[in-house]
Amino acid sequence: MKLLPSSELAFLPQGAKEEDKEIKWEKLRHAGVLFPPEYVRLPSNVKMLYDGQPVDLTEEQEEVAQMFAIMKETDYMKKQLFLDNFWNDFKKVQHHS
Repeated sequence: MKLLPSSELAFLPQGAKEEDKEIKWEKLRHAGVLFPPEYVRLPSNVKMLYDGQPVDLTEEQEEVAQMFAIMKETDYMKKQLFLDNFWNDFKKVQHHS
């Protein structure tokens, strides 16, 4: 295995310090791809509320909305780029109904 000198390690994040350029590991063992289980729909009596009114969602819309709800208590909700990307993608699945 050929190790690159630290001057060739161009993949470091912007603003990385010189000490960040040292080699931290030499091998990566990958156990393969892990796919999540199939989405299981919520019971039909569970609805998303929009302006206080229940809304019926397709399976795809429900899955995307549930992913967003799961992220609600994370730091992602403070990132405008995450929010913009979510709403742009959610609008796309809304047109599939």
